[in-house]
Amino acid sequence: MERGILINYENKFEVTYPPGWSRKSSLDNHLVLHKGPKELIVIRRDDIRLFSRVSLDEYMHIIRDNVTVIKQFDNVETSTLESFSTPFYHGKIMTYAFSFDDTLTEITIFAFNTQSFFYLIMLQAPTDCPKEVLAEYFEIVNSFRLITESIDAPKFKLENVRFKPVYDWFREVSIMIPDDWLSIIDFYRTETDYSIFVSSEDSNQVAGVTELLNFSKSHGHRLAQVASAVRGAYPEPIVGTDYKILDIGGHKALQYEEENVPHVVHLKFLNTIVESEDAFFFISCWTPPAFYDEYAKLFEHVTNSFTLYRAHNSSEP
Repeated sequence: MERGILINYENKFEVTYPPGWSRKSSLDNHLVLHKGPKELIVIRRDDIRLFSRVSLDEYMHIIRDNVTVIKQFDNVETSTLESFSTPFYHGKIMTYAFSFDDTLTEITIFAFNTQSFFYLIMLQAPTDCPKEVLAEYFEIVNSFRLITESIDAPKFKLENVRFKPVYDWFREVSIMIPDDWLSIIDFYRTETDYSIFVSSEDSNQVAGVTELLNFSKSHGHRLAQVASAVRGAYPEPIVGTDYKILDIGGHKALQYEEENVPHVVHLKFLNTIVESEDAFFFISCWTPPAFYDEYAKLFEHVTNSFTLYRAHNSSEP
C-alpha cells in the first residue's frame, strides 16, 4: 500500500498519510482520518475571530474541555503543554488520557496559529494501541503544510455522474444518488418522523428523505402549513429564500434554500416539502456553503428523482 496525499481545498492545506489510513469525513472547518474503529485523527481550522483574544495555550485547553464535555469522558488527566516544531511550523503539543466505555484512551493534540487561524491535528486512540499508530500520527503532523499559492478543487460536472437508486421499501420511496456515494443508508426514527440519509464518501454532500409522521391531509394539514412548521423547527438562526412551487414525481411541492448561521458547522441546504395523497415528505440536501453552487444542480437532480410507490398513502407507521 502507498502513502496518500490529501488536499483540503476549502481550508488550503495538505497532508500525507501512511498506508492503512483513509478519510472518514470532511465538513466545513475539519476533516477526519481513521485507521480502525478506535483510531481517529481530526484536522481542523478555527477562525481566530471566533475566540476572544485567547492564546494558543488557551485555545488548546478550550478544545480539550469541549471534547471532554461533549463526549462525557471520565477521569481526564492532562500532561504538561510543551513546545513542538514540525518542518514547517512551530506550535504546542498536549497529551491527555481519559476513560470512556471502560476503555483507557489517549488524545494527542498538536496546534499552531497564524494571524488569522488556529490549526489543530488531534489523535484519539486507545492507550494500548500499537506504537506505530502514534508514529504515523507524527508522520501526518510533520507533513502538514498550508497551501499558499492559488489552488482550486476540480470542478464537479453533473453530466459526468452515473446514478443508482436507493430504496426505502418500508416507506415505499426512492431517490437516485451518484454511483460513488455511500451505499450504506442511515435510518433515523422518532415519534414525529422517519428518515433515511445517504452521503458522498467524504460526507461533504448529504441527502435525506423524511416522512413527517405528525402531519397528514386527513387531519386537516396543508402544504404551506407543513412547510412553515418545518422551517420553524431549527434551533439555530437560519437565512432562507422564498418558496418555489414545483411538481416532484407528480406531487405538489414547495422548495427553498436555507443557510444556517453557524454555531458548530456551517451548512447550506436545498429543502423540499412534498405533498402526497395523504402524507408529507421532507427532502433535504446539504453541503458547506463553499460547495453549494457547485453541487446545486446535483441536489436538484436528487430531489426531482423522488418516487413514491404507494397506491394509497398514509402517514400512519
